[in-house]
Amino acid sequence: MADPVFLRSVEGIDPSLFFDTDGKAWLINNREPVGGSTYDGHRALWIEQFDPVGLKMLGNAKMVVNGGVDLAAKPVWIEGPHIYRVKDAYYLMAAEGGTSVNHSEVVFRAPAVQGPYVPAPRAINPILTQRDQPVGRANPVSATGHADLVQLPDGRWWSIFLGTRPYAKDFYNTGRETFLLPVDWSGGWPVILPKGQAVPRIARAPLPMVTAGTTPLTGSFSTREEFAGARLGFEWMTMRGAPYRLGQGDLLLDPLADGIGDFGKPAFVARRQEHGVATFSTSVRFAPAEGEMRALPRCRTTISS
Repeated sequence: MADPVFLRSVEGIDPSLFFDTDGKAWLINNREPVGGSTYDGHRALWIEQFDPVGLKMLGNAKMVVNGGVDLAAKPVWIEGPHIYRVKDAYYLMAAEGGTSVNHSEVVFRAPAVQGPYVPAPRAINPILTQRDQPVGRANPVSATGHADLVQLPDGRWWSIFLGTRPYAKDFYNTGRETFLLPVDWSGGWPVILPKGQAVPRIARAPLPMVTAGTTPLTGSFSTREEFAGARLGFEWMTMRGAPYRLGQGDLLLDPLADGIGDFGKPAFVARRQEHGVATFSTSVRFAPAEGEMRALPRCRTTISS
């Protein structure tokens, strides 16, 4: 695996690379608009050519979207852009509206990779959002956006995007989660979800979800961790590579000076909460030295929406 290359001349966030059919590569991302922001959340999308051999930017960055779909409406936080070439047109998708309940995905189209990019009609844009859904609805999916597209070998298009499953108002413990929906190109634009429709909690997947014998990533399941391998699976997390050890069926942690709220490496290993309703238990053995936090010998927790 090669070492990362820092593109120090690129300001902003959310870089995305696009490789065109002529062999040229481009980077598009969120940056400050020309002349600076004129309102809170005012950002822009810029495109700049990238050298995939020399791994460097070639300069001549160009702003292709200022603010969002309608600058007069003062759209906020245009970000997370991606470019796709479909037939002879270039489609630019980006998130707009912030990452909370007003989150959305919008799309633009251009005859050339550097534009000019024109937004889809109002009847189509945004191509994904849940901000038009009623508050207090049952089993909500909310804050949808930051989408990407993929075309399967059979020609079908699907979108992968972020969303949340709040248990009340905008409260959720499971974080921002990943969703899949099919994409409709019948109107000449990629529509992830028609306006007014709710994101379903359950949908048929385009491909098999998991390989037999692996830990499930979705649905109802039970799993048990014996800490028997040489290292933890990818479902486990530490903070900034904090050290841990596995031995004789135990996960071993040495108390460290850094706390969870610090910027160091606390003695912390965890799994994300994946369900609104879940039960988990673990056994803990801990012989604290003076000044170290005492731990319960056993804990059992139920999380319920």
